[in-house]
Amino acid sequence: CAPDFIMICETFINDSNAGFFSIKGYNFIEKHRAYTTGGGVALYVKDKFSYKIRDDLTIFHEGQFESLFIEIDLNNRNKKLFLGEIYRVPNTSQSDFIDKYRSIITKIGKSDLVIGTDQNLDLIKSGSDSNIQDFLNLNYSNGIIPLISKPTRITHASATLIDNIYTNVNNYTRVKSGIISADISDHLPIFTFFDKVTNSKENKTPLIFQFRK
Repeated sequence: CAPDFIMICETFINDSNAGFFSIKGYNFIEKHRAYTTGGGVALYVKDKFSYKIRDDLTIFHEGQFESLFIEIDLNNRNKKLFLGEIYRVPNTSQSDFIDKYRSIITKIGKSDLVIGTDQNLDLIKSGSDSNIQDFLNLNYSNGIIPLISKPTRITHASATLIDNIYTNVNNYTRVKSGIISADISDHLPIFTFFDKVTNSKENKTPLIFQFRK
């Protein structure tokens, strides 16, 4: 499996190791901290895609709200695709995170977007936490849906849903998302696949109606 895009949080990249993480067939884009260790966000984009970095959407407040956004030309579609990764550092202001997130999706508007997050907001607690309710309502009111619904960080004492993929893309026949059981980190990797829409009548299975006299 060679996904078109890979999004990563908490890269721990710094000035001395930033050139060590290339993958053949992908362009690598990243933002890392200048003054402290940890954190950082990165994107791998298959080299068949043309893209540009959107500094106007990228908010990088070190140790608080760390993000990276690009605009992708998919060639076969009229709309651009905005791809972004956001990391909310634990124990930072939830309301500030929501405000910054709102400013980004407001700028993107109705264009297609896919956003990966390590938001450190446990969506399982949405019924009892007003900030999480506000965050979900903000997404829903803009036609943006979270695609992951099961815990992404599991320990012997807890299971939290703090990583997700958000999208407003709805012109595909099927979207399949899930969690990968892998111990690459203390968070489980998540994924989503978008099946392409086909307008060919030849590929459509005809409806067959059966009825009694």
